[in-house]
Amino acid sequence: MRPATTTKSSGTTIRPASSTAPGGSTTRPASTTRPATTTAPAGSTTRPATTTAPAGSTTRPASTTAPAGSTTRSSVASTSAAPTGTTSSGSGGTTPSGGGCVRSKYRTIDSSCANANNPFWGSAGQPFGRLLPPSYADGISQPALLSNGSEYVSARTISFGVFSIDETPDPSNTLLNIFFLNAIGNDLSLPAGSNDVVSCCVNGQLVPDPPSRCFSVKIPGDDPIYSWFNITCLNYGRATTAPGQPGQPLQQINEASSFIDLSFVYGTSLEQSNSLRTFSGGRLKAVRRNGVEWPVIDPAGCTWADVCYLVADRRSYQTPMSATVHLLFLREHNRLANQLRLLNSAWTDEIIFQEARRINIAQYQYIVYYEYLPRVLGRENMLSRGLIFEGTGFSSDYSSFRNPSALAEFNVVQAFMQSSVTGGINFYMNDTVQSARLSDLAGNLGSLETTFEMFFAGLTKQQAAKVDTSFSIELKNFMYRGTASVGQDLVALDIQRMRDFGFARYNDYRLRCGLGRLATWEAYNATQKAPCAKTIEKLQSLYGTVDDLDVFVGAAFEDPLPGSVLGPTFSCLLQEQVLAARTGDRYFFELGGQDGSFTAGQLAEIRKIKLSKLMCNSFPSTLNIQADVLSPISDMNPVVACTSLPGVNLNLFV
Repeated sequence: MRPATTTKSSGTTIRPASSTAPGGSTTRPASTTRPATTTAPAGSTTRPATTTAPAGSTTRPASTTAPAGSTTRSSVASTSAAPTGTTSSGSGGTTPSGGGCVRSKYRTIDSSCANANNPFWGSAGQPFGRLLPPSYADGISQPALLSNGSEYVSARTISFGVFSIDETPDPSNTLLNIFFLNAIGNDLSLPAGSNDVVSCCVNGQLVPDPPSRCFSVKIPGDDPIYSWFNITCLNYGRATTAPGQPGQPLQQINEASSFIDLSFVYGTSLEQSNSLRTFSGGRLKAVRRNGVEWPVIDPAGCTWADVCYLVADRRSYQTPMSATVHLLFLREHNRLANQLRLLNSAWTDEIIFQEARRINIAQYQYIVYYEYLPRVLGRENMLSRGLIFEGTGFSSDYSSFRNPSALAEFNVVQAFMQSSVTGGINFYMNDTVQSARLSDLAGNLGSLETTFEMFFAGLTKQQAAKVDTSFSIELKNFMYRGTASVGQDLVALDIQRMRDFGFARYNDYRLRCGLGRLATWEAYNATQKAPCAKTIEKLQSLYGTVDDLDVFVGAAFEDPLPGSVLGPTFSCLLQEQVLAARTGDRYFFELGGQDGSFTAGQLAEIRKIKLSKLMCNSFPSTLNIQADVLSPISDMNPVVACTSLPGVNLNLFV
């Protein structure tokens, strides 16, 4: 689930009920400390409002031999010493200087210069990448129409009429999976405009003369839920876009960096990052209460939660469950900083901070690529595509011609994955299990510090729902309801977000992914092993032709690929994002021969880490845990002592 504000992806599984729409995948609530989209992030040079760089693909001169997505490793020697040119305190590494980048072993906070030849590719404040150009009715901004010239049916009609309400338990995955995915989504994507309050619907009614950004979801008069409460629209404000060229389609801006770089912990600008640091011992701000660290309280406060923490991305604290991943890496950073300070007392605060951040990001990247993503895409599928590798050497797949800008289409996949969210959240107190409604937990952080361990235990023990075409009734009717009887339909808001972004149609993406166009409903039916005639009939009545299917809807009903939870179209979209995030990042943890590369010994240590070990490090009351916390406890995945899990030997990093 993700936030339903005006704007990634989507991110955390719950969204504030504020004015703008959603979430699930395409949107997230924004942190109040993020820089405005109209100004360049601090710590980097001013950048053009738009970019002409290719989006979502690798482009290079015909003569180049630079690898893109290579599946081989090379034993390139890495650089262990920090090169000259490191920027001033707090800047976080190389920054563009006179149009170029200064050599440094540390990445910048906004991730500018992750591509030295194209410094702003993938940095915060740039437009999203695209696998396919936007598809608008007027070629610029107006939502697409059906082939016959009529409007698409309401997103609420699609949500309630096509996607069923159900939660089939998934015996292979814990609930932690979806909250970890949403943290990744927050890391990669934050559509600009999330902070804006755009009032399109008040008390469920469209306001007179709504603002131009309004793109509210129309509720049919016979809606089985909302009609009882006289609700005729759901609030949605269109995402902020970059100034475009005349006659060219809108480009939505991504306020997050496009890399797997823990921006939800460290921020996306120098100013924001500095506000989160102590500038003593390399640590991030935290206070100790009851023997453990918590983020400090945000003095500015907020309106969407009863307790507001000072964090880089407030989506991280929409629920007690979403707080888990942020707390994990916040505490891990400070643990690393404390240990590094003891191991090298000559290091300054800045060096300790940068080294702890560098190791923390590397551990996170390893877990994302080698522990989490194989569960979604399938290990063999990832190996064959060059998304992960076997062996112990360095990778050599970075390409300076690869535009790493986060793909807008990633949000479509993340929205579909919200089907694994359960409407009831279990929490464990001693040997008893209790459950709370998901909608009751949104913004309810007042008791976080006294109940956190209970919810954390639930995330590692409770089974997720299966990733399929069924969504929890909580997501479709009750999110962000406050004291009201009903709330938001996050699935409908996600669909509306996709139409706002102007995503191409399902068949267009099939062609882009080399899957072939499906000309008839019979051909579409054949993509499913157990097709449902009733579903096909419903889709035909709503869309008319297969060519008009929304990509979210069309891809959702495809059968999963072997080893994957996703069908071929969603797998393609996610693989493209995963490939761009590693082959376009010269600071990717296993890349050799770069200024920021680890030594062979350091890389071997990073490859020892597991998510369960980080949880043992960060949650001290946890003495025993299953080695694979993304899988439920079983005979094949028993509970073990935390002390038995391997960790990283930091002596090799000083």
